[in-house]
Amino acid sequence: HRKVGDGVAFERNPRLMVQFDRLERALGGVPGMNVGALVGRCTEVATCDIARATANLLTLRGAFKVGKISAMVMDCPKLLMCDDLEDRIRRTQACITRMHELL
Repeated sequence: HRKVGDGVAFERNPRLMVQFDRLERALGGVPGMNVGALVGRCTEVATCDIARATANLLTLRGAFKVGKISAMVMDCPKLLMCDDLEDRIRRTQACITRMHELL
């Protein structure tokens, strides 16, 4: 059995194992990314759309320092799955800018 997260074992499910391997290839290149811990934290990641997750990683990479991305995704795994990430980032940046202008 492949261990994920805090020792939760995947059943011997070939499709799930293939998906997990694809996730490791897609996300494993991000510094500090622990795919097993990520899936343990949010099991939905195990069945997410790899193309969406990869596109969202690239979007995050364009907006934030690469060293911050793994912590962001670990804190909020659904960043990999949302379909409006660019809009969310724009709104967040606008909010931060407004707050900074008030200081």
